[in-house]
Amino acid sequence: MGGQKVKMRAILFCAAALVAGVGVAADSRPAFVMRIDDGHPPADWRQVCETFERHGFKCSLAVCAAGLDEAQGKCLKDLVARGHEILDHTPNHNLYSLTYPDAASFERARKLPFAHDIDAKSRKVLFDCVADDSHPSNRTIRAKVSGGKLVVTKDRIRNPMYTFVKFPLRDGVYGLSRKDFSLLDFWGRPLEKPFDVDECDVTVFSQAALQPCDGLVRELAAVARDGFRRHGLPPPRIWIRPGGWCPGYSQDMIEKIYGREFGYVGADSGIGKYSRGESRWSMGYTAMYYFEQGTEITPEELLKRIEKQFAEGKDYILLTHMWYRKLPGKRAEWFEKTERFAQLLADRKIRVLTLGELIEERFGKCAESAKSSHGRQ
Repeated sequence: MGGQKVKMRAILFCAAALVAGVGVAADSRPAFVMRIDDGHPPADWRQVCETFERHGFKCSLAVCAAGLDEAQGKCLKDLVARGHEILDHTPNHNLYSLTYPDAASFERARKLPFAHDIDAKSRKVLFDCVADDSHPSNRTIRAKVSGGKLVVTKDRIRNPMYTFVKFPLRDGVYGLSRKDFSLLDFWGRPLEKPFDVDECDVTVFSQAALQPCDGLVRELAAVARDGFRRHGLPPPRIWIRPGGWCPGYSQDMIEKIYGREFGYVGADSGIGKYSRGESRWSMGYTAMYYFEQGTEITPEELLKRIEKQFAEGKDYILLTHMWYRKLPGKRAEWFEKTERFAQLLADRKIRVLTLGELIEERFGKCAESAKSSHGRQ
């Protein structure tokens, strides 16, 4: 672990020196990135970005492009013009399910060879995943299924949200309910016909063993690009994995499709050999929900946590979803804390970069990839 920290410091140190063109610069310090995920009312995006802007900082907005409305698109276009950064957070925050914005695109997508199921009313398409039963990072547990629920008899399940299993002599990959370990299908839906299984060896898939086909990755990249283009936004150059149910994409897959074919320069993907952030396709950040923990998390406490991460040799990226429902003062309290927090960053002279700036500093500039054969660049 110590060696990894030293190595990361060395990477950042060298990148800063190269960018500066001379010896050792202050840019060898770690940097903070204000990343705002998901969709929000334009007033929320604008308020937070303008707050940081007053202190000379810029924000990185990880946006789901397929569902943007006109007001959101107009707001984002203005923020981009002022130097804030748009990131690709997938079309609608899912890797194996996509709700299409119009009938024409849905009709095209429903005929894709990797489409698994469709809902014409909502224009939703569920996509297949390629499961590698023999992947070396899979593991085996002893378990049974009783009343449609998985009962582990040997070993344990660490995190049911990201656990997918397969049973001998039965097709399909199944997920688990966080609440009671009930079996769900791969897309998180209750089974139409629950079943029981006697105690047996059950394959537990690693996320690396559940990957999409190339065509699905190209489809999501293209739909996201089209969503941004529809609102006059520049094509994003950084991909951000959505949280939640889905197993994620590997760094190799992201680099191959998003990087080489669509011209992306970096990604947030924790699956693969660069899980600690030694690659532009795996940022290796430490994340925290922004004031979502409640009133006890003050701006001062949050700053202490960031500085502690810096002291341990980490580049620190703060992940916020702008959920203020747990705060007594709701939106007003959230923004008041944001103002105090931005002021503290400025007072303590903490470097605040966009994610694109951090990637460039750590790994150098990345030349644009050749235009995609799909004409999506």
